[in-house]
Amino acid sequence: MSTEYIPYCYLIGWSKLDTWYYGVEYANNSQRIANPSNLWTTYFTSSKHVRTFIEEHGEPDVVQVRKLFSTREKAQLWECTVLRRLKVREKTNWLNVNPGGFGFAVPTGECHPCFGKKRSEESKNKQRETRKQRHNQGLYSYYNHSPEQIEKVRQLGKNNAKPKELRTYTCSKCNTVVEKTEYSHHPINQNYRCKHCKPGRPPKPVIMFGVRYDGESHAAAALCMSLDQIRHRLGSNKFPDCIRLDT
Repeated sequence: MSTEYIPYCYLIGWSKLDTWYYGVEYANNSQRIANPSNLWTTYFTSSKHVRTFIEEHGEPDVVQVRKLFSTREKAQLWECTVLRRLKVREKTNWLNVNPGGFGFAVPTGECHPCFGKKRSEESKNKQRETRKQRHNQGLYSYYNHSPEQIEKVRQLGKNNAKPKELRTYTCSKCNTVVEKTEYSHHPINQNYRCKHCKPGRPPKPVIMFGVRYDGESHAAAALCMSLDQIRHRLGSNKFPDCIRLDT
């Protein structure tokens, strides 16, 4: 089995039964690395429908590697393109039951079919007119609600809203006082820690005017300054006695 990563698309079929399946292999993990040499030697598709068909009708007599790719995304996009062009979801002699690759998601970045293409003003105006027509025809459901219905839903949400209250917490480590709005039915946190003192997120110490503090928020609280003022002084050359320590 080759260890070189080469995503690819493939075709398998039963020519006498006129039944086909188009797929892609792109795995790259400790169990399997995609490579054309895997096809029908160690890799037999991931489709349960194909496995069921093999149990009933035997092995396929057509096994072909159709196209090689450099990245997983390009292989997935090509599978989507082929299945869409073949309209396999409208045919009964294809075992593919979904659009493949990205499924119903839209590919992004360089894999998007329109990547790098600019729409003309004529195309943009045409799309605007189409949307206006659909709005006027009431084809978008969220435009069909009457003002009475909207107000009724709003009042229903207000009546069912759970009560909230303003709570004051003191950090159990740095004694920073924080006010938070929470639901009344939520239990009060007896061991509250501010975001700078939570486990796994230790604040970086700073030196402000010759005094060491455990973090920017601690310095701001002690000096009665805002975090923006503290960060401005730490990043400015005009305050050489304000230093941010790495450890």
